[in-house]
Amino acid sequence: MKANEAITLDACLLALLHYSDRVPTDMHQQIQEAKAQLSAGHPNAVKHLKRALGQDEQLKRLYIASRQQLIVKYSQQERAKSAVATLPMPSPVSAISYAQAGFTTLEDIAAAILSSPDANYRAKAQQVLNQPELQKQMERAPKELQAVVQEFAKAANQLHPTQVAMMKKIEGNFFSLDDIAYSLQIPVESAQRYGKVLWNEGYIRPISNNLLKQLWWSLKGAPPLDQPPNIDTVLTLTNKGYFYLHPGTLNNKSNHNGRSL
Repeated sequence: MKANEAITLDACLLALLHYSDRVPTDMHQQIQEAKAQLSAGHPNAVKHLKRALGQDEQLKRLYIASRQQLIVKYSQQERAKSAVATLPMPSPVSAISYAQAGFTTLEDIAAAILSSPDANYRAKAQQVLNQPELQKQMERAPKELQAVVQEFAKAANQLHPTQVAMMKKIEGNFFSLDDIAYSLQIPVESAQRYGKVLWNEGYIRPISNNLLKQLWWSLKGAPPLDQPPNIDTVLTLTNKGYFYLHPGTLNNKSNHNGRSL
């Protein structure tokens, strides 16, 4: 894959990973077509993906911003290479060579992220990038690919500041979305939109008076939402939400066995 195509593919994926909801059905179908083309090595796969994202204004803005940042970063790297051009440099490793050695290529990772069945590419990326097998492969992969994967993981796991504030508000407390919106002085619609993402990605869950349902949700998580949650829905943090707010305690889980999953 040429450098320009790689930058375009990276920017498309970063735009999807920063997107705070499932993409529309028509766009999802087009993205799946682009994913199939990418897996098959079709020369226009990246163009097809870019064209699909361009139909949504928010995704289009996210793509443009991501691509501009990547171009600046790439230019800086090229200047750095030119500055040490007189030094012995290791020969570049092609995608074919390290794929045959058992490593994952950029195209493989992109196809895995794009294979989300429910059009929630952020959640799919979290699932893909947290796989132990992929992390082991990245230990042996070229540094350039490692850096791309790290950037994807950062984008997929990064929450909006308002979402973090909502999680802090319900930590150790039970609040409805209406209460949260009032406390944070944000529109109820925004609280619902951000709450839907937090819910579907497993950072928060609802509270139920039904004991069996409460137990099931604490173990398996609440079912995903197609529509924003009702403003009267009472919420609490999951373990995932707690450890996002307190990453330093991740290795000390025994102190938090009583927290909901």
